[in-house]
Amino acid sequence: MQVAEEERKLQLDNMFKDVAGVLVEKCVNPESSRPYTLALIERALRDVHFNVDLKKSAKQQALEVRVCMPPRLHSVASLLVMQPGLATSAGTNQAQLLCTA
Repeated sequence: MQVAEEERKLQLDNMFKDVAGVLVEKCVNPESSRPYTLALIERALRDVHFNVDLKKSAKQQALEVRVCMPPRLHSVASLLVMQPGLATSAGTNQAQLLCTA
């Protein structure tokens, strides 16, 4: 089924906002214990050149991109969840591999 360019752009924008919304729920400022603003998260996503994939859910994409986000935007809980599986046998970080791909 063909989708018009405007409709595709609208779908991508909506998914981008959904991913940013999930990240707002997951990331907390450690200094103030308050969530980051949606605008700040969206700017950070653009800074890491995040591309939306309409075939994946917003939550799955948010969990994948959270690794590439600047360290100041991570919450303490998210770092504890992410750390156990990050080290590889070669000593490189999977987070670095994901961000460079």
